[in-house]
This record gives sequence, C-alpha cells and structure tokens, in this order.
Amino acid sequence: MPPAGAHQAGPMTRKRRRKANRPNAPATLDTAIRLHRAGRLTEAEQAYRRVLDASPDSVQAVYLFGVVTRQLGRADEAAMLFRRAVSYEPDHAAALAELAKLYQEQGLLEASLAVLRRLVAIRPDLGDLYNNMGIVLRRLKRPGEARDAYLKAIDLGANRAETHYNLGCVMQALGQHHEAAASYREAIALEPGMADAHRRLAGVLRSSGNLKAAGEAIEGWLRHDPDNPVACHMASALSGQDIPARASDAYIRGVFGRFAETYDEELKQLGYQGPRLIADAVSVQLGGKGRQLTVLDAGCGTGLCGPVLRSISRQLVGVDLSAEMVERARTLGVYDDLVVAELIGYLNRQRSRFDLIVAADTFNYFGALEELLAAARGALREAGLLIFTLEQLDASGSAVDHCLNPHGRYSHTEDYVKRCTARCQLTVNGADTAVLRRESGRPAVGLVVRAQKK
Repeated sequence: MPPAGAHQAGPMTRKRRRKANRPNAPATLDTAIRLHRAGRLTEAEQAYRRVLDASPDSVQAVYLFGVVTRQLGRADEAAMLFRRAVSYEPDHAAALAELAKLYQEQGLLEASLAVLRRLVAIRPDLGDLYNNMGIVLRRLKRPGEARDAYLKAIDLGANRAETHYNLGCVMQALGQHHEAAASYREAIALEPGMADAHRRLAGVLRSSGNLKAAGEAIEGWLRHDPDNPVACHMASALSGQDIPARASDAYIRGVFGRFAETYDEELKQLGYQGPRLIADAVSVQLGGKGRQLTVLDAGCGTGLCGPVLRSISRQLVGVDLSAEMVERARTLGVYDDLVVAELIGYLNRQRSRFDLIVAADTFNYFGALEELLAAARGALREAGLLIFTLEQLDASGSAVDHCLNPHGRYSHTEDYVKRCTARCQLTVNGADTAVLRRESGRPAVGLVVRAQKK
C-alpha cells in the first residue's frame, strides 16, 4: 500500500507530468541542449523558443538558438540571434566566433574581419583567431596583412599544416617564392599527405625556373600518394617521360574541381584573354550576323565566355568535365543548358547539332588533336564554325608537332594544327597569333584558330 497521503499527492504528480508532456509546456535550457546534442534539431528549436518565451534575456539560450537555426539553414535569422546575444554580452566569444564564420560564408568579408578584430581584443592569445583573420584578409586581396596574421598565428602556437599552407599561398601571391616554398615544406612536414601543399610547392618551384626541384617535389608527392592523377600528370610534364596523349579525365577533375571558387580571380591575375579573343574571332567570322545560332561552349569552365556568346545565341550550351565548374557557370544564368561530360564523347553524341563551337583554353589539354577535331566536325552543321585557342609551340627545325609543357598543358605548332584541320575536313579561315595569358611572369603566346566545316 502507498504511504499515508500518497493518494493525495499522486494525482497531483500525474497532473504535473501530463502538463509537462504537453507540446506547449515550458522547457528548460537543459532539455533544449539535450535535444540539440541528440541531433533533434527541430525539437531543440521549439524548446529554445519556449525557453526564450519565459526568459527572453537568456544570453545562452539566444546563442544556442542561433546555432540550431544556422544548422537548420536559416543563416540570416541565425546572424540576427548571434548579434542579439552579443548585444546582451559584448564579450560573448562563442557568439562572435559564429557570427564571424557566418559573415565569411555569406561573403560579408569586411563584416567578418571587424568581428574577428573584436575577438582578438578579447582573446589576443588565441593563434587560431589570427589564422582566421588571415583567411579573410587573403580573400579581401590584402596579402601583406594576411601574411602578418598568419605569422602571428604561428608565433602564438597555431603551428598546424593549414596555417603554414595559408602562409605559403600569400607569400606566393606577394612574389616571395623562396619563403612560400619554405612554408609549403613546413605544411608537408606536419601533414605529409596534404595534396594542395605538394602541388603548390611544385608549382612555385617551377615558376621560379627550378624544374629539377619541382620534379623532386612531385616525386615526394607520389611517394605519399602514388595514384594521384594530378601528381602523375605533372610528373610526366616535368620529366618528359611517359607523356600521355591527353590529360586524363581524373587530372582535369582534380585540378578544376579544386579551383572552381577561385578560378576566375586567378585567371584575372594572370591577365587571361580567352573571352576577349573569342569575342573578336566571332566578330571577324560572323560580321553583322548573329542571334540565330545554336552555340556550344566546349570546356565552358565557370562560364567566362558565356556572356560573350549569349548575344549571338538562339540556344547556348556549355559542357565541361568538372561538375564544380559547371555549377559556377550555372549561377550566371546565361546558358540554356549545361552538361557535365567528357568533351570528345559528348561531341560524338551531338551529330550536326551546332552552328558554332568555341573552345577557349580547352584544346591545351589534348596532345594529338585529330580525334578531337573529328568529333567537333561531326557535331557541326554544314558550314558550321569552330573557333578555339591553344598554346603555340615554336619547333623550328624540329619534327615535333606538339609537346607537354612543365606547367601541365600541351602546346602545338601552327603547321600541325592546319594539317589536322585539313585531315578532318575543316577549312582554316584564320590562325592568328595572340597572347593568351601570363605564365611564370612571361607572355604565353598562342593561336586563335577559326575553322569551318566544308
């Protein structure tokens, strides 16, 4: 039997329990946190709301509500909640850190930097904060300040591979190649499998003209990752041995997938002229005609040529092997269709579809051109046009038609290009010499070829 008085207390306890289980019952912060930690985000959100209904000034509840809101994908609302937490407690380091990260993800870099400076004032001993400042400053194209931030981070104990790698990148941007190489080597010593550090180390050594050391850097990379397609391709490019007929699909995906977000800016820094050269060649070839063409941007990348081609296109299609690049091109809103596919295979499936095919900085990744040009011809309608750029090989007095260069791209002789187009029943209307970009500080001379299906 229950003890005396239990019959009176029992029903009251059950009543309280029923009330607590009702959906709108007040929640404690501990309950909300338990739901949050268990990954029950929607329930945690509701629990935080109920906590704040009862205690709207609870800084911790506001902050954690911001965290769960951000995890649920509502970035603007999360930022508002983090700002609210900071307004209650100006030195709330966790809320400031979340706000800085959120601003960075939204591209609000100056706002992120301002918040990070507040954090540094609160915790000047945290090296990671300086590393984060360096990341933002680098994106703001302030490499000198970014370098100082990374050096401060390392001095305060943030001695991680990522920090040394980031420092190497800004040293390279500042033209301090020797220091950049040292930073990449530090990153590799701390994280031997860091592919980006191996690749950057080889690149900065090659740009400095030290091809032997660049080759040794690639060999070191291959020891840690012998099947890496980028390392394998660059080993051939630097050694001149086992040259592939074309860059492999895996190499293209590996290189361009990584660069999708920064690709446009990096090409701008190299003075890339591809879109302008394509626009000029199209204008020369078409004259006053236009706006009635079915056009393929072959190897469209992030869509740099898209705006140029839109004005002459009835239908504009882009194809590229890198899914990340295609997604960037999609944001422009200028293509009618975008396809992720290997180029030759795609062209072979598009019989007599296009009036114009353009390829800027795409044929550079093919050695032998016959198969590619034949596929392009098959995808063109009668009298269709093919306009492409490639890097020019000066092989005077040599029987070499094309070669793989230390930077990983192929170059071709003008004579070879004209022989290939003729064999593929394409008439060359023009092959003009032009500077395509800068490579290791020097002009990269190429050809802009205008050909037509016979």
